[in-house]
Amino acid sequence: MTTTSFGPKNTARMRATLRALVSADQPLRTSDLPSNGTATEINLRTHMKKIGYISLSKADRRHVWSITDFGRKALADDAAGLVPLEIAHQPPGRVVLAKRLEERLMPVPNSGCHIWLGNLTTSGYGYLNNRVLPSNEVHRIAFILANGSVPEGLVLDHLCRVRCCANPAHLEPVTSAENSYRGDTIAAKYRARTHCDKGHPFEGENLALTPRGARRCRTCSRDSARRAQQRRKTKIVQEISP
Repeated sequence: MTTTSFGPKNTARMRATLRALVSADQPLRTSDLPSNGTATEINLRTHMKKIGYISLSKADRRHVWSITDFGRKALADDAAGLVPLEIAHQPPGRVVLAKRLEERLMPVPNSGCHIWLGNLTTSGYGYLNNRVLPSNEVHRIAFILANGSVPEGLVLDHLCRVRCCANPAHLEPVTSAENSYRGDTIAAKYRARTHCDKGHPFEGENLALTPRGARRCRTCSRDSARRAQQRRKTKIVQEISP
């Protein structure tokens, strides 16, 4: 299911519309609602009606808007700091998922990490079974709820290096290769090396790159080629010797 993305300004207008309907305690005509006179307001009200915050009806041959019970609850939760309206206007399943996520996260003031207190995978990542999003990994769930989606073809890298952290601010979409280079992997350790096994530097004319981007030592490659050539010569001499 896709959702309409609204920025802070439109979220504020949504909040103002709900508050106006609550304050009036009766249906209001379109002209009585807060508006900036742009087409965005029409799209905003259509979106609010679609997700069930407000309803449209006719009274005295005029269209009037009313706030629903779901809209009242969303506004109350927003005012109490329970579920921000930025999350609440997403599909109900995501709202429930956000609450489940929040219940098991422990913020760490010093580092800013949001530590997952629930189940962990064998790799140390948080795990939350759900049927709302295509992923069960907690850090991916938190990122999707905060940003809408993970860019196609990218994975999430923990900038804090804490795998059970689910703070979206600590996550960065990167390529799979870049993620491997940043972690504690063989590829990362090899990339961090400045010299080959025999002490030749990976720099200047001594550095060669393969078509796949791997580094090679030219000195060692030349030495290896000379040894291989010498072995071939020795083998040929042995074959033709009586």
